[in-house]
Amino acid sequence: ALERTLAANKDQPDHPWILRARELRAGALGDAGQLDEAVAELKRALDLRTAIQGPNSRNVGMSGHNYAGNLYRLGRLAEAIDHHARAVAILDPLIDHAASDYLNVMNLRGLLMIAVRRGDDAIAAISPGQPAFVKLMGATHPLVLMNRAVLAGAHGYEGRLDQAARDMASVMADMRAAGAAMPPVLVTAGRLYRLLGRDAEASQHRG
Repeated sequence: ALERTLAANKDQPDHPWILRARELRAGALGDAGQLDEAVAELKRALDLRTAIQGPNSRNVGMSGHNYAGNLYRLGRLAEAIDHHARAVAILDPLIDHAASDYLNVMNLRGLLMIAVRRGDDAIAAISPGQPAFVKLMGATHPLVLMNRAVLAGAHGYEGRLDQAARDMASVMADMRAAGAAMPPVLVTAGRLYRLLGRDAEASQHRG
């Protein structure tokens, strides 16, 4: 699809359809585990969008969010946090805070904060929008499960260990019932289980 889009717009290498095709290709590469290539494609699209649309457009913010998510998956955590902070700063005044796009952005913000054990920042990112997220997608939607897992982990880092354990048990039960196995949920659960001293479960979930 990218090759065809490039051919159809060969005189406009920065055509919006080309940028979108690059981002879609990057998503497919990421899902296939080719993360280095996905990150390179997303960076190319982000740079082009920034040059064409300016540094503070909604599309640049969403591109930055997607780029940060793949940096996180690649293990480049410091870069992911930096790029995602820029994306949040762009998007915060532009998107309805109850819209799914904004909730997805804050989901990643929470996940990044959990990765560096900043429980208070993870709670601040996720807690305000959780009721809207559940209402939009249902309590067992994969993204909502991730949201709930991150919030449970955040409570653990805040010292609310009993609540964190209960909430994570609920998330894991709902995930199993849905027949899902989401890596971000499993990793977050593993981190919490390590915090709780449940090393065998932590190792099982590769946290």
